[in-house]
Amino acid sequence: MMKYFYYILCFILTLGIGYVAVGIGNFHFAYHNAAHPKADFQIFEGTNKNLTLIDFTNYGCTGCKKLHPTLEELRELRGDITYIVRPIKLPTNPQADIIQSPAPLENLAMAAGLQDKFEEFHALFMQYPETIIPEEIIEQNAMLYGVNYEQLIQDANGPRVQTLLANNNKDMNALSIRTIPSYIIGKNIYSIGEDLPDLKDMLNIIPLEK
Repeated sequence: MMKYFYYILCFILTLGIGYVAVGIGNFHFAYHNAAHPKADFQIFEGTNKNLTLIDFTNYGCTGCKKLHPTLEELRELRGDITYIVRPIKLPTNPQADIIQSPAPLENLAMAAGLQDKFEEFHALFMQYPETIIPEEIIEQNAMLYGVNYEQLIQDANGPRVQTLLANNNKDMNALSIRTIPSYIIGKNIYSIGEDLPDLKDMLNIIPLEK
């Protein structure tokens, strides 16, 4: 009787270890995908490519916009950090019922990336005080940054941008992240509630460059 109990216990332990190993493997695979987006323009390289901050964000998210200045301060102080931006398409877009044209902001940011201006449009959309940005502001900034506006709109509504955004959402879901703003430092996931971290909080959780 004890022998059977021993076999059952060994089987349960082996099964549990297997589940843990699979879970760890799945996380590492999901993390690798999150740190290597399909579009290289989403990566702002620091001096240390192994020290990453992956930012899952949306331009209609007030918490994301409030967190942005802290992330920018962090990038200025810690030039070793490689900052990776993953704009997320929300199921219910706060812009959708108010503005249908020219396109959702996350689409426009990714489309700007196809013309090598993702960083400029990402900053514009994050720094603009409202979550709805008038079309004339977008067009003016396209002229300022040398972006072909007609091509921008075409790409924003095209299949390539849709695929890139779908990939951002897929990689976020694979990590079981359900809210934004959320970010990953190293391999630790931080999903933020109402209390946004300040610069000191961020510096405390980021290891010094070795």
